[in-house]
Amino acid sequence: MVNDFWSNPVRVIGVVFSGIGILVLGVGVAIAVRTQAFLQIAETTPGTVVELIPRTSTNSDGKRSRLFYPLIEFEFNGDPVRFQANSGSNPSAFQPGDSVSVIYDPDRPDRASLHSFWGVWLATVLLVGIGIVFTAIGLVSGFVLVKAL
Repeated sequence: MVNDFWSNPVRVIGVVFSGIGILVLGVGVAIAVRTQAFLQIAETTPGTVVELIPRTSTNSDGKRSRLFYPLIEFEFNGDPVRFQANSGSNPSAFQPGDSVSVIYDPDRPDRASLHSFWGVWLATVLLVGIGIVFTAIGLVSGFVLVKAL
């Protein structure tokens, strides 16, 4: 009976996709819990975009793309603290001199983020979304499609 299960390649692919999906979903949930804990202790302060950092990447087809990541500065106990935002865009959503809201850990001010939905929750949304998609594909291909074949 066990050999019958693993002899169907569609079912094997389904199990692999489901396993990857559950793993990625678990990481996303763990990051969500960590983010929520961060939000419980975090403080907000005004910051300023001081520079746009360009990053160029090349995809598998050799096409190059460039995104601009804001470098943000805020004050903590009279000292300047700088950090680069987690997400970039092209064209940039910010310009040097723009005022932004910053959220940071008062025990570790270098652990800071833009105080926006995407600034705080981007990693969680991406990982949970990918986890759900992979798990769904795995379940559909591994258990539903097999019955149809």
